Amino acid sequence: MRALAILGALAFLALTAGCGGSSTSDGTGGSAGGGAGGSSGGGGSSGSGGSSGSSGAGGVAGGGGVAGSGGQNSCGPEAKQCAEPPDCILATQDCCLCGVPELKDFQAVNSKYQAQCSCGGPVCDCATAVNPNLGATCSAGSCQAFDVRQVDALSACNIDDDCTLRMGLGCCESCGSNDYELIAVAKKGGDALHKAVCPSSPVGCPACMPQYPANKTAKCVAKHCQVADK
Repeated sequence: MRALAILGALAFLALTAGCGGSSTSDGTGGSAGGGAGGSSGGGGSSGSGGSSGSSGAGGVAGGGGVAGSGGQNSCGPEAKQCAEPPDCILATQDCCLCGVPELKDFQAVNSKYQAQCSCGGPVCDCATAVNPNLGATCSAGSCQAFDVRQVDALSACNIDDDCTLRMGLGCCESCGSNDYELIAVAKKGGDALHKAVCPSSPVGCPACMPQYPANKTAKCVAKHCQVADK
């Protein structure tokens, strides 16, 4: 019986040695022969190691990890499913997002998948600013990213008086005077904005007034409302 046990163990070791090694959950792929990128359950396939959709380079699999950056690869189509706007957030798999990001730098996903759909590797040593014009909404059961400056229903205008300042894209306008939240929207776009960012159930907003910076105003630029200096 002892001899049979030893032979069984040797056979198991020989089998695992030829299958590309074990996968890991830290986004670095499996051990000997494994893929470079891909978490456990999504790492390299037997003998090839690449994540699905790429060849051993840790590439995106259905919208997953960033190639070569140690990202995760479990951000699939299910990550975009939603029931209402507050389900959705913006996420980026770009580990070197420097300066002021734009809409192209993000995707909208369900907040439950934030970790899987965000950068999974070391970030670059650079400063990233906040772009308050970017938001996420739920449309026809799918999370969608948007730039308030590009949506007619939210910011279309003909003259400066069509526009107003707003603190943030939250369902409730932020109190205080945080310059990094300041956006410009159309005065007639209140209902559309409410539908784009608020839950289906009523929300009680705090009874406070935002403090807009004295040196900023809302102007109509190229038919859309934008924040401008006075």
